[in-house]
Amino acid sequence: MYTENTPIETYDVCNTKVFVKRDDLYSGPPAPPLGKLRGLRMMFPYLREQGCFRIGCFEPHRSRVGHAVAAACAHEGDFECSVVYPQFGNAKMRASVLQAQRLGAQIIPVRGNHTPINHNQAKKIISEIGGWMIPFGFEFPLAIQAVEYEARRIPDDMLSGAVVIVPCGSGVTLAGIARGVLEKVDTIIGVSIGRSAKQIQTCLANADIAVDSMIRIIEPNYKYGQPATDYCPFPCDEFYDLKAWEFLKDNADSFRTKKVIFWNVGGNQDVSSDR
Repeated sequence: MYTENTPIETYDVCNTKVFVKRDDLYSGPPAPPLGKLRGLRMMFPYLREQGCFRIGCFEPHRSRVGHAVAAACAHEGDFECSVVYPQFGNAKMRASVLQAQRLGAQIIPVRGNHTPINHNQAKKIISEIGGWMIPFGFEFPLAIQAVEYEARRIPDDMLSGAVVIVPCGSGVTLAGIARGVLEKVDTIIGVSIGRSAKQIQTCLANADIAVDSMIRIIEPNYKYGQPATDYCPFPCDEFYDLKAWEFLKDNADSFRTKKVIFWNVGGNQDVSSDR
């Protein structure tokens, strides 16, 4: 189900050579294509030592975290999963939540509200049933460390003088990449998919990473739940990675003399399957 060393593919973008780190290929069926499971897999041994075998998560709108966590727990065999999700009126259950349920997860709806409020509600629910709650945005040390380890696999000759472009939700992937390659590259650019640059900077600060001239954070052009629509030659999540890919295409001229590495976290979402 997992690919430890995900491939790097080469594409031409407006006459600029781009190396694409296909970290969406880290997980395969029955999990969705998503690199976010790296940190969770590193947590399993620690949770076993503590005798905690239930993992809880909150799945916000347009996320696939519930599906991903349920698949990871099912793969381990001895872990149970609880997925808390927002219920808006009489809306039907979304495809990702249904997939989590089919994989054996406990499904817990809460009245739809602002994501931080719902996440705090979920945290309380999971605590009351004796589970470990995945922090918002997977923001915990092992998640950052897992990305760092993968970033260090990239060959030095590819990194030297490169510009690395990273889609940013919480900032965890950006933090891991910065820890792994910051001393070897020219610049790392984090393109927010909805969170403010200030909030992403806070995530980096919590990981003891200073935002200086080598790290740029681009404010979001889209709301979180608004999809990007540009063409991409590889599977690219339209609510997440594709927003960073659009930034790359729009600014390709300024990168023409540089090596460019694009870090792709998630593959396409089949939103037509939501029901």
